[in-house]
Amino acid sequence: MTTTPPTFLQAIERFRLHLETTKHPPRTVRDYTDDLILWNRWLTDNSFVEQVAQLSRDDVTEYLSYLAREHTGRASNDGQKGVAASTLKRKLAALRKFAAFLVEEGYHIANVTQNIKGPRVPRKEPVFFNQQEYKAILFEAQRRDKPRDYAILMTFIQTGIREGELCNLRLSDLDLTRHELTVRGRKGGVDTDIPLNSQAMDALNRWLEKRPEATTDHLFLSKTSKPLTDRSVRYLVKSYIRRAGIKKLASVHTLRHTFGSHKANMGVDIAQLQYWMGHKRKETTLTYIHLIKKRAPELMEQTAL
Repeated sequence: MTTTPPTFLQAIERFRLHLETTKHPPRTVRDYTDDLILWNRWLTDNSFVEQVAQLSRDDVTEYLSYLAREHTGRASNDGQKGVAASTLKRKLAALRKFAAFLVEEGYHIANVTQNIKGPRVPRKEPVFFNQQEYKAILFEAQRRDKPRDYAILMTFIQTGIREGELCNLRLSDLDLTRHELTVRGRKGGVDTDIPLNSQAMDALNRWLEKRPEATTDHLFLSKTSKPLTDRSVRYLVKSYIRRAGIKKLASVHTLRHTFGSHKANMGVDIAQLQYWMGHKRKETTLTYIHLIKKRAPELMEQTAL
């Protein structure tokens, strides 16, 4: 009996389930699925592909060319069309993962993304807050008597976790006895135990005292007692950055960079910092070491007694 090859949308759904069962972070699953759905829409209008077995290398390269040339991404100051190189690189990563999955499952005879090179993405130095800035952010939540917001900000600053990781935290991930936070399903599907200092513990305990009863066991809740979304966390953090009077271009990830750069400056072992931050590659963690060395004169001036 011959098995009918899956349609593109059927293959995407099977791929999504594969990512979930192999413990990929929820945000990665969502982003990769969205990228593939957009690719399918483009193929519908620009090719004759109905089943994944019909995919060719040209379907990949022409789609990437379209994204780089015509697709409207975020508005740019120079008025140029096309998505940013970093976005294009991520979309190609989704296509590569999907193409490898098709071969593994026997849906296609070859990896149609093989030897396709991604765009070169200029490496940007991570932006981080100095002590005065992150204390001002925390103060804004404290003076407004917002224990949840204060605990969220303190957790970001004291652990360096990503926004999606914070949204996925459960009550059982917080060990009040051992003063430890377990971050599950990080990049590569690994779990990480991060020690919590007294400041973080105090903030989390105050939130737990106020945390309302809910049907979900998520550690942090919205005002309607539902799990927080990445978008709501980004909005929350940006609002406190604005209230603190900070003008630099900053986001949730700036809090993560603040953790990494501060720990590097304090001499934390590179392997330990890599583990805490959930980096797959040591080179990513080394970025903070290089940054601290480069900004040493500025940091000395900022921390003068």
